[in-house]
Amino acid sequence: MKPNWRFLLQVLRWTRNTWRSDLRSLFMERYVWTSHPYCAYTMVDKLFNPFTLLVGPILVTYLCVKAAKGDYHLPVWKIVLSYMAWLTVTRTLKLLPHLWKRPQDIIHVPAFIAFGYYFAVMKLYALFTLHEVGWGTRAGIGDATQALNALNAQNDTATPSAGGTPYQEKPYDPEAANYASQRR
Repeated sequence: MKPNWRFLLQVLRWTRNTWRSDLRSLFMERYVWTSHPYCAYTMVDKLFNPFTLLVGPILVTYLCVKAAKGDYHLPVWKIVLSYMAWLTVTRTLKLLPHLWKRPQDIIHVPAFIAFGYYFAVMKLYALFTLHEVGWGTRAGIGDATQALNALNAQNDTATPSAGGTPYQEKPYDPEAANYASQRR
């Protein structure tokens, strides 16, 4: 199975869109606070979640460095073990409704924990790259010249029709082609 990087770019685009939408709803439009207070609460929770999730490993690393120098009362292995136990217990409790129905999925808890950290990093990356508004999964979107080149490349590789001649599709938007030729 090959990795699908296009899907990850799509998820990144969706995450950026969620940041923009939530920030707009909470701080610009603001009617969500009065009309849907629970929705506003969950939006605020989603804003702080990636930061708070990543504070745990940072603090554990700090305590481990302190313990390795002898400046902390617990040994490193106890710090790491207690953190791993805490993660496993709390994340398993979060999945408990699902695990009641499918107890065999308990083996997927470590993947659930790892994905949570990966997604927290992705959410922070999306926050700091909100200025990027391209699709990420389509060649040429956002620039008319690149879009026209991508369309021409697609038309050049069109499959032949039943008569044996290649199927030629007209450009999607002739004005875009005109615009692209004027920009050169």
